[in-house]
Amino acid sequence: MNLTFAFSAAEAFRIGNLSIEWYGIILTLAMLSCLVYGLFEGRRINLSKDDVLELFLWIIPLAIVFARFLYVIVRPEEYFPWNSWSDFVHAIAIWEGGITIIGGLIGGILGGVIFWFRHRDKCTIPQLIDLIAPTLLLAQSLGRWGNFVNQEAYGLAVPAGFPHGLPFSVYIDYCGSSLCNCGGAGGWHYATFLYEAIWTFVGAVVFYVIWRKNKKFPGILGFLYLFWYNLIRALLEYLRIDAVPETQILCYVIFPLSLALGIVYVVLKSVHDKVKSKLDAGEVVDVDRADYKIYKFVAFVWKKISLNKIGQPVIDEDRINIEDMKGSVVAEFDSYEIMKASENRKESVSDKKEKDKEE
Repeated sequence: MNLTFAFSAAEAFRIGNLSIEWYGIILTLAMLSCLVYGLFEGRRINLSKDDVLELFLWIIPLAIVFARFLYVIVRPEEYFPWNSWSDFVHAIAIWEGGITIIGGLIGGILGGVIFWFRHRDKCTIPQLIDLIAPTLLLAQSLGRWGNFVNQEAYGLAVPAGFPHGLPFSVYIDYCGSSLCNCGGAGGWHYATFLYEAIWTFVGAVVFYVIWRKNKKFPGILGFLYLFWYNLIRALLEYLRIDAVPETQILCYVIFPLSLALGIVYVVLKSVHDKVKSKLDAGEVVDVDRADYKIYKFVAFVWKKISLNKIGQPVIDEDRINIEDMKGSVVAEFDSYEIMKASENRKESVSDKKEKDKEE
């Protein structure tokens, strides 16, 4: 059964002269969902509750600032020039609605990098990405209901015969767009905000399952997120009443590129792990082979982004390769001290065996 109600009351309640909007309440709940999720799941990557709270305080403010900035900057006819204080307030009035998720992503990434730089001895960039990606999609899904109460981010008027009511269409009191095929009057429009909300909610569930199961490819959810979100956004721009051509072009660049980079990452990481398993088993590896060169390249990148074991700082010393007369690597060690400790253990075992034989 279709839901045919329309929610046109944007104001939730008032405290004196202060109006509390549903849009702000919904976005706040979406952001708090990220915090609650992080408090429960952060321990899996060695983050305390205080660490998660700091991560939240870095990401959210920067995400909000950039989300509003990118929304305003591509709409100069509405927000510029600033001839008075009220014009400036109008430009920053996020409580009136108007943010872009792409801008929020840029700000959020900046906040995440700042946090990682401060806590790189505890966690890694790929671990942070995998922690954040599922809850980011969940927050986006919840946040889209703010568009519902504000009657924004909807689509063109639906054609005759198209189902009326959610989840298919939403009733808009007044469209006001000369570009819409409704002629600016009210009526039933594609519920594009809900299409995206459903897509991102499904993604949040799928990503969470992948994160809990995936141990081999840390950080893969970063590539998957860029693919998942930009794919649906690129397609919905054909229907949205407030579509921005630059946004659609950007999405069409990002989603195939992120998919391709994700595949490259999986291939390179698989080669790296295969060579490493041979070295760990004491097998001979030809240093001139392409797979060994890939292994060294991935190991170098891993070291630069501190992809070490949880809780261990980055090792500054270069790995030491033990090669045979033909130049093939037969063993590797993270440092000279680790190599000597390994040799001492072997000597200790050898001495014990000799002593047992004498007895």
